[in-house]
Amino acid sequence: MAEPKLLAEIARFERNSSQVVIVSLNEFAGRRYLDVRLWYRPSIVSDELRPGKGITVPLGLVDRFAEAIQKAAAAARELQKGGGD
Repeated sequence: MAEPKLLAEIARFERNSSQVVIVSLNEFAGRRYLDVRLWYRPSIVSDELRPGKGITVPLGLVDRFAEAIQKAAAAARELQKGGGD
């Protein structure tokens, strides 16, 4: 089975001790897209990461996706001011 080709890793951060969020630009079957995916470690002592759930966004929709994320971030900041997580 063909694998996506990594064009650029944009960001990576730990969600918790067994999960990592990776934002990347990839290409698959001639199409390029933004990939936001939760990767997981099969065991705490392992550095190996396996892909999990995620979302792919065609490059033509990345600006709209970014706008939505910015709005969500602003709303989350407002919720945090009120004492949320």
